[in-house]
Amino acid sequence: MTTRFFAALVGALTLLSAWTTGAWAQYGQRSDWVLLGEQTVGFRVDRDVINVNQSEDWYRSRAFRTLHFKAERNEVHMMSIRLVYLNGYAEDFRVDRLIREGGDLALDLRGDRSFIRSIEMVYKTRPNFEGRAVVKVFGELARMHRPEPPRQDWVLLGEQTVGFRVDRDVINVNQSEDWYRSRAFRTLHFKAERNDVHMMSVRLVYLNGYAEDFRVDRLIREGGDMALDLRGDRSFIRAIEMVYKARPNYEGRAVVKVFAELGRGFNRPEPGHGGRGDWTELGCQQVSLFGKDRDSIRVGRREGRFKAIRLHVRGADVEMLDLKVVYANGQPDDVPVRAVIREGSRTRPLDLQGWERAIDRVEMVYRTIPNFKGMATVCVEGLH
Repeated sequence: MTTRFFAALVGALTLLSAWTTGAWAQYGQRSDWVLLGEQTVGFRVDRDVINVNQSEDWYRSRAFRTLHFKAERNEVHMMSIRLVYLNGYAEDFRVDRLIREGGDLALDLRGDRSFIRSIEMVYKTRPNFEGRAVVKVFGELARMHRPEPPRQDWVLLGEQTVGFRVDRDVINVNQSEDWYRSRAFRTLHFKAERNDVHMMSVRLVYLNGYAEDFRVDRLIREGGDMALDLRGDRSFIRAIEMVYKARPNYEGRAVVKVFAELGRGFNRPEPGHGGRGDWTELGCQQVSLFGKDRDSIRVGRREGRFKAIRLHVRGADVEMLDLKVVYANGQPDDVPVRAVIREGSRTRPLDLQGWERAIDRVEMVYRTIPNFKGMATVCVEGLH
């Protein structure tokens, strides 16, 4: 009986040990924990350093809210911790805590921290038969720094590293005219990474040389987002000029990423209207700079049959007063589209009478909205 009980006890302890080891291994490999390094602890008061030894690029997508100090093989008396950052700044933490063997000391970093160059520890282990302890240090990723799936309606236009002094930088979008044909943007999103950014002003320069200035004077918190309303749909953005500075501290230089949010009424395939590749440009007309103008775009049977049309405006804003589609059999179709169409944007698809019709011509009555951008051009696109 005694032998059976002893064997059962040994088996249970072995199973428990295996489960504990497996659980610890799984716990130490959490997807939001990053192993920064480890050190063996002496029996006397000791000062050791864990050098993280990572490049600046490694930190771009990593910031930590908490450090976890795990004790293995023996207990550890942790007295103090010092964090040294890449720019030389140091932070001291007086902890004076006992970490049980297999336990975890969680050190709150009082906010998100990145660019940790080294971790200095003053500690000792308890002299006993278990031997010297090992301390492993894990960084728990801050929530805002965990990878997020990219939004389908956001387009990355570019990024810049921000200096600590007032700086002026330019993001050149470097896209062809064809790239813009299916893209117009209602909002720009300026996202700050690694540090806070004081955004003072933004200037948008378009392909035709026209520029728009925005005085913002806003602080963008690290991991935050400043949304810039473009006052309508905008396209053909050639460059984004920013005047800004990062906050001088241990977190290092900031990075600003600029995303463009696609306009709701444009640029996305709509139910029943096919994809972008089905649209064909049927012709363009330049609008008079002053007063009301009337133009006609000839299409003809050779271009085929169309389900819908849409208008694309370049150069300047246009007020559309009247739009008429004349079909190949001479039947006219007045299309209700009296509205202001912003420069660089497209109207929603305008359905034609019937299902598929051959178009003889498109007649337009419109005018350029007075401005200093120059003359506008209106193009008609057809959906096969």
